Amino acid sequence: MTAALLSPPAPRVRTARIVVTGGRAADRAAFAAHGVALNRAVVVELVPTAAATPHPAALADALGAIVLLDVDDPQSARAALDVCEDTGVSAALAVPYGELSSGIADALGLEDTTPLLGYDAADASASCAVVRALLRSHIVAATP
Repeated sequence: MTAALLSPPAPRVRTARIVVTGGRAADRAAFAAHGVALNRAVVVELVPTAAATPHPAALADALGAIVLLDVDDPQSARAALDVCEDTGVSAALAVPYGELSSGIADALGLEDTTPLLGYDAADASASCAVVRALLRSHIVAATP
């Protein structure tokens, strides 16, 4: 009993919910399949939306959103970003590797503060990089 009293308490694990939207349903599901543990105390739950353009309710209580670009329908990403902006949810735009070009940000009218990164939905490290960029931009935006 004494040893239990003297040992440090187990860290409380916190879960941050990030919505994965835009793109194709299969890509949203594959991207979201990669749970991201930032450290022992913070786990990021990636939640795919049912539709490419999220309903505002899908963003409720989300720390942020990752919008996947469908190269066959890039304006669907703009629509998803608009919903994020309208609901005050920070977003990052993830573009399939090989499709990332300097013209994408201009074509979609991205804000300078919106992270734009390449990704492969099947690559867990790419998913993690996008999540980290979103969190960095969210923290910077929230810092006075």
